[in-house]
Amino acid sequence: MRIPASLRGAGSCLVIVLLSASAVTPPTDAVERAVFDQNYDPLEALSRDIFDSNRFANRILIRPVVKVYVALLPEDGRDAIRRVPDNMKEPSLFFNNLLQGETYETGMGARSMRSRQR
Repeated sequence: MRIPASLRGAGSCLVIVLLSASAVTPPTDAVERAVFDQNYDPLEALSRDIFDSNRFANRILIRPVVKVYVALLPEDGRDAIRRVPDNMKEPSLFFNNLLQGETYETGMGARSMRSRQR
């Protein structure tokens, strides 16, 4: 998929603005300069901007979606969705245990895969 030139340009401008906003001139006083060198993080402004945008996205988008998800799906349904990645790993764990000669774990994996198919 190709990104339109207008979006690439807007993205480039955003990166430039964020990076230039984090530019700070160091103090000239020796004591203040030592404190500045000890505490200065050149990416602090960018980090704060990203943190603020994450909080905004959480408040506007993610939290309402989670509330709807919890309201619509019963706890058993949420547990089933939560177990999907573990269930997808099971066949590879079975073959891994088989190749390593771990017969007990191989049998447990085969039993758990068989019980899930019913």
